[in-house]
Order: sequence, then structure tokens, then C-alpha cells
Amino acid sequence: MKFNYLFLVLTLITISLSSCVDERGFFGGERVDILYKNGEIITMNGNVPTYAEVVAVKNGRIIFVGNEREANDRFVRSPIYDLAGKTMLPGFIDAHSHFMLAVQMAGQVNIASPPVGPATDIASILVVLRQFKADKSLTEGAFIIGWGYDSAGLAERRDITRQELDQAFPNNPVVLIEQSGGGAILNSQSLAWVRINEGLLVEDVEGRVSDAAYQKISVMLFRRLEHERMMALLEAQNRYVRHGYTHTQEGFASFSDIVFLTRASQQKYLMIDVALLTRREDLDDIVSAGYYFGEYRNHLKLQGVKIFALATENTAVRTPAKRRSEVQTGEGREFGLEKLTINASLKQFAGSGMQLFIHIADVAAVDEVAQGLAEAGFKAGDDNRPVLLLAQPIWARQLRQFAGMGVSPAFLSNQNYFQGNDYIARFGRREASTVNPIRSAVDIGMIYSNYSDFSRTPLDPFFMMWTAMVRETKSGVVLGRGERIDAYTALQGLTSGPAYQLHEERRKGMIKEGMLADFVILAANPLRVNINRLRTIEVVETIKEGEVVYKRQPPRG
Repeated sequence: MKFNYLFLVLTLITISLSSCVDERGFFGGERVDILYKNGEIITMNGNVPTYAEVVAVKNGRIIFVGNEREANDRFVRSPIYDLAGKTMLPGFIDAHSHFMLAVQMAGQVNIASPPVGPATDIASILVVLRQFKADKSLTEGAFIIGWGYDSAGLAERRDITRQELDQAFPNNPVVLIEQSGGGAILNSQSLAWVRINEGLLVEDVEGRVSDAAYQKISVMLFRRLEHERMMALLEAQNRYVRHGYTHTQEGFASFSDIVFLTRASQQKYLMIDVALLTRREDLDDIVSAGYYFGEYRNHLKLQGVKIFALATENTAVRTPAKRRSEVQTGEGREFGLEKLTINASLKQFAGSGMQLFIHIADVAAVDEVAQGLAEAGFKAGDDNRPVLLLAQPIWARQLRQFAGMGVSPAFLSNQNYFQGNDYIARFGRREASTVNPIRSAVDIGMIYSNYSDFSRTPLDPFFMMWTAMVRETKSGVVLGRGERIDAYTALQGLTSGPAYQLHEERRKGMIKEGMLADFVILAANPLRVNINRLRTIEVVETIKEGEVVYKRQPPRG
């Protein structure tokens, strides 16, 4: 009887302890999926840097951010990620790029000029193309496509000619896509393919086709079987996660892009969040097809509508960002809106609840957009958060106008480097210094983002930080010393800033309890390294909702 009593007591104790260990550890300690510790964890919560010692993640969300002592008391028997001195940040948010171009670029080779790519002269382009053909075992007749072509970065300061491409590749169609994505150089084989297979007569000058012609050719070039497109989609996402992005954007999605990406999301091909800016002229088709805005499904969301603002015809156009012909034929007159249409469109969207993204296509349109927003009744308190995509000079008084209407600016600081000299030549040093005035915007309380406009400029977040901090042109001229920003403000433009613009500040952009477990782990702390080393920082790991989507491979040997 004594034995039975002792056995009963032990059994009850065992059952009680087992129930404690189910969701909680012994003595009430909680179990989580993983604890990050022993590194520099920058939360991005607030306007000054704050660090946490431990971050706990459960079911894809952050459930704890705090010190190690409190974490040790609360969590037991949980896996630990030892950061070993590395730095952890919220995952980078792509404020504006062209994700579908990255899909198209799968299977292409980088022929951009430094610092984006290896092409310093025409000979080096041919070397890269030959190596690509050999590495990919491309047969005669197979297309060779290079991206990032920029004649301004070549020693010869001229275009490569059709004849030079023909001599190097007599039996392969070759297409060199411009850095802007708006034009191309084709060799004779490519031109013949276009004419024979598509019946399109293309006028060319030494192999360069017009921007309008290339828009049609690009559609033909990138038709793929469904399976090939899905594989290209994975490769495109890998391009982003290698740089620490857990969110990307397609900045001008066509209706066919929406259909394709919706199908891809349903088939679970998306591993990071993808936000789409739709075209104004596609809205009727989008609505009638039953698509919706503002809600994620399988990592895909229709974010808002993008419109292009052009100056009125009688206003002098002074834009170095694009030639007027490019604006008219590419993102141009077909899609661009002038003053009367701008005002009508802004009034149409003012009370719709649909977010507006306004691309200022030339400097003279800045005041017209401000006037249109005011007349449409946009106010800061309404929380519509229209986003201005800016790569033009903008004065402090104009920024204050936009701030009063609740506008959030997206700046393209990379443009300071790539086109800063052109800005100076066109506008003069004083006005050119007002391009991408991040410091001025932050000083009046505007929440901003910094975007790459990929493939126009590099995705590399540390290059973007560097261009915002030093504001140097390619020739080393400082473009507005007073607009330089510190490293933390530069990081805000890649994390908390774009999260706010997307109405997702309670979901991502910071390391904070309740938010998604979206992280990037870096080899060094961008707040502590010398600015000359900033561009050398490597991404070690990218984590989306607690799952590793990229891990740097250790060096061989």
C-alpha cells in the first residue's frame, strides 16, 4: 500500500511537469522558435539608434525585444542563434524598383560600367559576352543578352556598333539593354530575328533601336514558358535577398504582370513580399477581374496606382534624368499626365482610399503637382500618404508645401552619383544641389525612403547609403554638402521610412514586438564602420518571417 501511494505521487508530479513543458519550459519558462543574441541588434525604433541584447521569434513574429537577463528568466529550452558579434537589422525594404525587370534579367549578363559592372570599354564588353556564352554553353543561334549597357561609362565615349557585335558574334543574336531599361543595341542577327519572327520593321542607327521600338521588342524577347518564368522569378528574388531585402516592389505593373504574379503567389513561388504599383489605364481591367488593393495574399499585394507628371507643353522642360523622347515614348506621353489631367486624376483618387505614387518626370512639373494635390484636398491629417518619386531639383518651400499635404518623398540618391555632373551642367551648381534633399526633408519632419529604381541604378543598400551620405558625383564633386546625412538616417530610408510609406509601419521596418520576423544579418555594423568601408559590408543572412531565405556561402579553401 505504501508503494502504491508513492507511485501515485510520482505519477502526478510527472504529469504536472509534462504539462508545463508543452508550451512553456520547466517552472513556467516559455519556449520560442529561436533567440537571437550576442551581436549588435539595431532596432530602428525611433530617430536615434537603439540596441537590443536579445530578440525572440515565434511563429514568424517577434515576441520579445530586450535585455539578456530578462530573456534568460523568461525563455528556456529554446534554440539560440549566436550572432557572434555580427549586426542584425530589420530586413531592407525596396522602396521602388522594377521587380519584373529582374525576372526578365534571369539568364542575362551584367555589362554595366563600374561600380555596377565590369565594362570599362568596348573590348571588355565583348570579353564579358564571350565568357558568358562559354559559361552557359550557348550554342550558335542562341540569344546573348546583356543588361546595364551605358556608353557614357566606356573609355571610347560612344556606342558599340552593330558591325562590332556582328564581327564578334556572327551566328548569335545579341541584345545589349541600356541601363535605363528603355532602349537597346542589337546586332544583325537580332534585327533579322525580329523582322522574320514578328514582322516588325525596326529602324536602327548602327544597331541602336528607338526607345519605342525596344518596348515592343522586349515583349517578344522575354516570352517564356510558364515553368521557365517561375524559375526566373525565383532567380529574381534571389537577387534581392542577397542584398538583404525582405520586401520588393514592381513599380509599374502591367495587367499581365498582375496576372502572372498572382498565379505565382498562389503556387507559393514568392518567398518575400512583393508590392505592385499598377498603371492608371489598367484600373478598369483590374477591378473587373476582381483584384483588390491593400492586402497581402501569399506575399503579394496591390499597393497603389502610379502616375507620371509632366510639365505643360508651354513650360520649359529641363530634366537630365531622361531625354524628353524617352519620357514621351517610354514612360512617356502614352502614360504621362499634364496639368489638366493631373488635376483630374488627383481629384479622382483623393477620396478613393487608393494610394497614389506620383513620378515627377521633369522639374517644371513639381509646382503643378503641388497645386493639383492642394486643389484635390489632400491634407496631412487624412493619412492618404501620397508618395512622390523624386529625382529632380526641389526647393525647401516646395518640400514644405508637400509636407503640409501629408506627402512622403522617395528620393533616388544614387542619381547624385550617376547623373550629378549632368545636373550641374543643366541646372548650375546651386540648383543641382537641391536634387534629392534628404536632410532638408528630414529636418521638417518628413518621413522619406531611398529607392534604387533598379535596374536603372544598383540594388546594393550600402551603395545607396553611401550616395546619400557623401553626395558625390562620378567625378568626385560634392552635390550639396548641406544635404549630407548620417548613417542612421540613411538606414531609415531603407527600413522604417519605406514601411511607413507603405502603411506597414506596424508590420515591418523595425525590430519590435508584434512585428514580422524579417531580418538581415550583416558582417559589420554600418553605424560604426568608416564611410570608406561602408560599401564593403556583406550580407551574411536574410530571414523572412523567421525562415532563412539567403545564407552567404563560406569561402572555399
